[in-house]
Amino acid sequence: MKKLALPRPGLRPKQRGIKGVSAETLRKLCDGLGLSADYLLCGKEAFADISPIVAMLATLDEAYIPLAEDVLKAFFFAIALKEGKAR
Repeated sequence: MKKLALPRPGLRPKQRGIKGVSAETLRKLCDGLGLSADYLLCGKEAFADISPIVAMLATLDEAYIPLAEDVLKAFFFAIALKEGKAR
């Protein structure tokens, strides 16, 4: 509990589902455990980390953004075809 910066008695009722968790406590739990709130609350990540892709797109000259969009659309269409979900 020291690593999470939460008092021991404060966490125990939450573990039993008796008391709600404040946003600050949830943030501390996420930081201390190295997990996202989505994972703690739902057991899964809501979104994958796309920051490397965003970083690559951010370096593109503005003139190439429409081309990058077309490439991504074609890529997603190819995935949908492979999975039999193409419309």
